[in-house]
Amino acid sequence: MSTKTSRTDRAPLVFVPLRTDEAASLVTTGTLGGPVSAIAITPGLCETFGVEPDSEDAELAALQVAAVWSLVRGDRRLVMVARVDAHGDADPGEEPNGAVLLPGLPLSAVTAFFTGPHPADEADVARKLAHSDIDGAWQNTDVQALAADAPLLWHDVSELPASVKAKEH
Repeated sequence: MSTKTSRTDRAPLVFVPLRTDEAASLVTTGTLGGPVSAIAITPGLCETFGVEPDSEDAELAALQVAAVWSLVRGDRRLVMVARVDAHGDADPGEEPNGAVLLPGLPLSAVTAFFTGPHPADEADVARKLAHSDIDGAWQNTDVQALAADAPLLWHDVSELPASVKAKEH
């Protein structure tokens, strides 16, 4: 039996930190207009974390950086995993962390998403991180405690509409 591999199946993974309102917009409209910040497995990220580009360790590093960035940018750890054809341009100042700017994010490119298990606790941490950069937030003891004590939860993309609706109420 032969199966076709679509172009997006071969596209590289990116990890897109979103605010709750951005996730709701993505579900409602089917796309987020750009530029959209994301974390990609770039040479800078691999060098920063000492990982090989095509490894699970590189994916985990990118996911963890995106989770921290979602706290800096928003109200909780919320990360979309997407396959996109182009990484986009480097995000100035965060290149060593794999940060890129995508021209947009179609919902059809999202394959899964991650959330933290305790949104209220994360909102408190996010408020403390306002105006931080990724490196500063990474060193924050509250962020380190979240990473150690409340691992991210994986969700299938089909759960996104219900997840967003639950957060609106």
